[in-house]
Amino acid sequence: MCRIYKQLICLMVLALCSNIKAVKKCCQEKNIIINEVNCWDGSSITALNCDTQILIGPTRDPPMTLEVDSKGNLTIIDVEAGGYRFVDSNRYCLTKDNENGSVLALVCV
Repeated sequence: MCRIYKQLICLMVLALCSNIKAVKKCCQEKNIIINEVNCWDGSSITALNCDTQILIGPTRDPPMTLEVDSKGNLTIIDVEAGGYRFVDSNRYCLTKDNENGSVLALVCV
């Protein structure tokens, strides 16, 4: 009887996890970005297909809080102004700051 419950729990967890999209990384390997165009190893950022991008995050100016929902969409919260913006999963990628390792979003504008 206990074994059946364990199997049911595993199936429910798998069903929930299948609904969560993987977050797109901007760079391979260490996923550290140098600027809006290049990764730490000199390779180009290929995760986004847009002409203009901007780096956003808690350590940037102005500071922004980043939240990713279960569908992979990004919510950007402006800490100073108190506003927010939603970004579709195909319009951003996540990376790490070269200087301190904090999570940043590279967003198409």
